[in-house]
Amino acid sequence: MKLLILALAMLFLIPLAYAFDCNYFSGSLKEDCIELQSINESLIPNLLYTSDASPDHDAIRDYNDAIDIDPIQTYNQGNIRNAWLEVPYIYPSILDDGKLTAEMFQFRGDYDYSYYVPPTYYNNNKRDGATCRIYYDLNSRSSNLGIYSNERKLSDNFNSYFSISRDSEFKVQVDFSVTIRERYYEWDRYCCRRRDGRCVRYCWDCDYDYTNYDTDALSLSKDFSIASYDNPSEPSFKYIYEYSGSYWGNLSEYDGNLQLNIGDDYFNRDRYSYYARFIDSYDYIQLYATPNNFTSSRGIFYDSGLLITDEKDDCSLEFQDFFNSYSKSCDADIKPIPVEDIKRFEASSSWNLLYKIIVFIFINIILYKVIRKYWKNI
Repeated sequence: MKLLILALAMLFLIPLAYAFDCNYFSGSLKEDCIELQSINESLIPNLLYTSDASPDHDAIRDYNDAIDIDPIQTYNQGNIRNAWLEVPYIYPSILDDGKLTAEMFQFRGDYDYSYYVPPTYYNNNKRDGATCRIYYDLNSRSSNLGIYSNERKLSDNFNSYFSISRDSEFKVQVDFSVTIRERYYEWDRYCCRRRDGRCVRYCWDCDYDYTNYDTDALSLSKDFSIASYDNPSEPSFKYIYEYSGSYWGNLSEYDGNLQLNIGDDYFNRDRYSYYARFIDSYDYIQLYATPNNFTSSRGIFYDSGLLITDEKDDCSLEFQDFFNSYSKSCDADIKPIPVEDIKRFEASSSWNLLYKIIVFIFINIILYKVIRKYWKNI
């Protein structure tokens, strides 16, 4: 058996410049694409992926799955021809701080090969015992996929999902095998005419001699280092005080993006933004996360975890990590705000925090009434 192991350890997500077909787009997006080709082609995926405030893995999947997986390179070994293995991306996954990070994921890939059956061998040089003919035909062939982690086989197909609790090494490997049956025939000289007990003429037959099985094997593999994802602690918002028609609450820290909705008002805080880049020499795209510290609000005052609003009904907290989105109702344990707390807030800030809060609420109430009246008149 001829065995060749080709370990194709590759850096999975290294951007590589190549010509993206801007005909994928139309109108102004096509013009933007052509412009980016001359400036920085790696930015083109952000014309495909526009959800910078949330990780839309389904959008990444839908775009990538519409692309046929074709081989970048093929390999031959004996009678195995044009063998290939491609695993262009992992779904869902995020590249965070240089690490390919996943929670529950699957490998998206494909493989294929062909085989060669030699033509029948003929030899007309007649010598006793010499090979006169070899017939070749396919006896068996196989291609077996294996997905391994830390040298342990976990699955034999691309439809499987995997989850990890610690950083892990994965290998996707395909073992190809082709066996050709070879039936050998040899020249056999025999006496075909005798005279007076002696052979006066010899003839030749091409007779079956033996059968041989020739097996070729080839293994192709790709290696991946995948970092496990630590889900951040769940955030919470709780009303704690009521004071002069306004409601005070505490919003906990959260290492992700969140939005507090109270009626028509909101407070938004993003710890990450998201963008896409091409994967290696493919047209496939990979989702990236980058740290961010963006806040915005409407009708809600925020300072160091303290939120103040003039509404308390219809309150919900929406938040998301790299892979999941959540929603929960706000908690409430409302009490009149103690006078000593007001004094403490006044004493803790040279800017007189309480005064700023009251002025802020007053101005927002006036603006709200003016805007509502204005829109009703349109």
